[in-house]
Amino acid sequence: MAITSNQVTITTSPTPINNQDPDGTYMYIKVMGNDTIYLGGASVTSETGLEIENDDGIVQIFLGPAEILYGVTEEETGKVCYVMTLKQ
Repeated sequence: MAITSNQVTITTSPTPINNQDPDGTYMYIKVMGNDTIYLGGASVTSETGLEIENDDGIVQIFLGPAEILYGVTEEETGKVCYVMTLKQ
């Protein structure tokens, strides 16, 4: 897998952030703006997700083979940007 990047609008419903990678990948995620985003699996909620905000800077997460990271917000929408790279 090559390095990929994107910006994703997150809604109040669990929103997939990345595409599946067959080998696993490192994701570097940053919240854009003043939103609070909650990260987790397909059923993530604001009560179960990992809370990240702009002040947290860049958050690194490793995803195993074929895993998809989801985000959700309590507000109307939020936005994250990310870079994905090969696992090491």
